[in-house]
Amino acid sequence: MPDSKRLELLRKAVEKSPEADFPRYGLAMELASAGETEEAEKQFQELLEHHPAHVPGHFMLGKLYERLGRTEEARVILRRGIDAAQRQGNTHARQEMEEELEKLE
Repeated sequence: MPDSKRLELLRKAVEKSPEADFPRYGLAMELASAGETEEAEKQFQELLEHHPAHVPGHFMLGKLYERLGRTEEARVILRRGIDAAQRQGNTHARQEMEEELEKLE
């Protein structure tokens, strides 16, 4: 069962600062954990639209797509995340996403 108070707080934080990355990422993660995959996907997509270099957003959206059996979409998002991580010099995140991508291929 989702934590409704936490979801409510996160939704309010996103309403207050719709372009801020941290509250939207938190909301997307909470929704994904609650099994609300359509809304989680929407929040991850909105996050990446405003913050295309948000590496954890790519990784977690890729994993969400993987769980939903949307393998090709997972591959596309993970590749974008790998590129973003590479540009940032984030080798740990890049390696994690490369490992995830290998599982899908």
